[in-house]
Amino acid sequence: MQKRIIWILFFCIAAISAFIIILTFPYGVKKYLYPSAPPMPAAVATPMEQLLKELEIEMRAKSPEVLKSFLPGLHDFEIDRIEQEAGIKLPPDIRKLYKWHNGQRSAGIAGPIPGNRFISLQEAVAEKNNLWRKNHDQNRARRAFLNSFIKHRKTWLPIFEDISGDGYFYDMAKREAQGGVFFCASETNTYVFFPSIRNLLAGVLKCYKSNIFKTATYGNKNTLEDEYYQSRTIWLEFGSANNQKL
Repeated sequence: MQKRIIWILFFCIAAISAFIIILTFPYGVKKYLYPSAPPMPAAVATPMEQLLKELEIEMRAKSPEVLKSFLPGLHDFEIDRIEQEAGIKLPPDIRKLYKWHNGQRSAGIAGPIPGNRFISLQEAVAEKNNLWRKNHDQNRARRAFLNSFIKHRKTWLPIFEDISGDGYFYDMAKREAQGGVFFCASETNTYVFFPSIRNLLAGVLKCYKSNIFKTATYGNKNTLEDEYYQSRTIWLEFGSANNQKL
């Protein structure tokens, strides 16, 4: 009788433990895969318009091929329509980015950040929605499991993105001051959080002015290169990383 009671207690404890793990697993996964922003430097005071104007001057001189691949900017009414159809709301400075240029064509040199293509607003919204919709083709158990690993990305809007899906994002569920603009390298779980889109663009501008971003030619092909260890210092001047793997 006593042994039976012990076994019942054992199974009850095991069941409760399993239930707790199931409940907290998604939270633990999200906290690991998408950490909170550490203390960040102050937001850059330079107006967005000035940063974009200076960036265009630098790119025209140092990476004209990238600039030529940029699409015309959107009008306010076009952004309003996309926001309404997608159920999103962009901060004023991020709106100004898409009014400057609405991303770039898929063909050509990725930029203005080496290896990362400037994604048009329409494409960014479609990509955000498609990431989530793909999982609905899975069975319920597999969908629940996979969703626990991508749920934190549901509100991410890609701005500059590489071919593997990493890059620079805006989390529509956060304010910029909370680290809503950030870099993510999912393979190493590395993040750099910026207190505003102006900080990110100020870092990009400084990389051009310091010749850290520059065009190189290999045979007949041009590419935009990055002096990685120097640019890392710039990113940490304007943002904060979650670890030292940057």
